[in-house]
Amino acid sequence: MVIAIIAILAALLFPTFAKAKWRSNNSVCLSNLRQLGIVMQGYAEDNDDHMPVGADSYWGDVVRLPTAGTPWLNVVMADRAPHQLWKCPADLGFRWWNSTFTVATTTYSPSCYVSRGQSYDYNLLMVWDPVRQRVAPLAVAQVKTPTDIVLLKDAHFSWHNANSPRNPKLRDLNEPPAWNCLFLDGHAERRTPAWHLTYTVDIRSWWYDQNNPRP
Repeated sequence: MVIAIIAILAALLFPTFAKAKWRSNNSVCLSNLRQLGIVMQGYAEDNDDHMPVGADSYWGDVVRLPTAGTPWLNVVMADRAPHQLWKCPADLGFRWWNSTFTVATTTYSPSCYVSRGQSYDYNLLMVWDPVRQRVAPLAVAQVKTPTDIVLLKDAHFSWHNANSPRNPKLRDLNEPPAWNCLFLDGHAERRTPAWHLTYTVDIRSWWYDQNNPRP
């Protein structure tokens, strides 16, 4: 009888505990991003208004921009940002799928932080010119609307959403993905991109056509 009562109470309380943990993780993640924003703005102030040149999981291992030899962003910023700021408490690793969502072509396990030293993807377009295929840092002041440009985001939206199933194609479209994002002006928020139904991540996640400062 006692065991049955405990089981019932556990079933009633579990959703509450899960929601509290979600809120806590989300809060820590956004706090990390805000602090990293302050650090990166300081870097730009010290470096002719340019953000650091540093690799990340999406641009480095998925898009495979030819930035061979470029250290990861957390390494570049090691003297300015404590390593724990790069760790999202909800980091469950990263999977990138092929076009048919049948094979995970890139997998970081057990977490992006453990695998690569950072849970956050970096807008490498701030320092990489995709047209000329070369490293070319862009002055922050050249961005027309810094409030709309994502500088860092957590690398997989399902960390902070229901994480089942991991395959995006099988997820409920009524629960759209969302990222915790740091914007170029320094503010951080949870954002659901308008293009989430395609389950693609491309330049539209970082630049808007009318806000792209590169020719």
